[in-house]
Amino acid sequence: MNILKYGSWSGWVLYCLGLLGLMWGCGGGKGRPEGELPKLQPVRGQLLRAGQPVSGGSLQLEPLSSQKAPASSGQSMQNLSIGANVKPDGGFEVVTLHTLSMKSAPGAPVGQYRVTYLPPASGKPEDQAAFQPITLPQPITIQEGQNELRLSLDQPPVGKR
Repeated sequence: MNILKYGSWSGWVLYCLGLLGLMWGCGGGKGRPEGELPKLQPVRGQLLRAGQPVSGGSLQLEPLSSQKAPASSGQSMQNLSIGANVKPDGGFEVVTLHTLSMKSAPGAPVGQYRVTYLPPASGKPEDQAAFQPITLPQPITIQEGQNELRLSLDQPPVGKR
């Protein structure tokens, strides 16, 4: 079964995480491991290409370096998955998932992140080469309070040499 033809990359990731959670929860013993989410800040925005909204796909946010989740007793961000689904109008809302406890909530911890766009998958094998992930050239910064982002998949202009 080709799961990719039925949904986006984000759907595939969430499917795998859910399956992992089921396997962990059904494995006996103490059940699902504990894990708390750090303090999260609201993050919304719009994804553009050539000034137009990008329709569909998902965003993955990867913390830069080995930063700690602030205000959480030095809790590591190692077990966090941070991302967003891109709506047809290019809008998105970031959600954080604790991959061990499977707890999730809207928002992201304060910090700097590398952002990767995962285009929606095509059901045609010949189209797969065109649907490669795109890492934005500049990192983003999530600050305390509401964060409104306007992200662009366009490459920044190259300076004169």
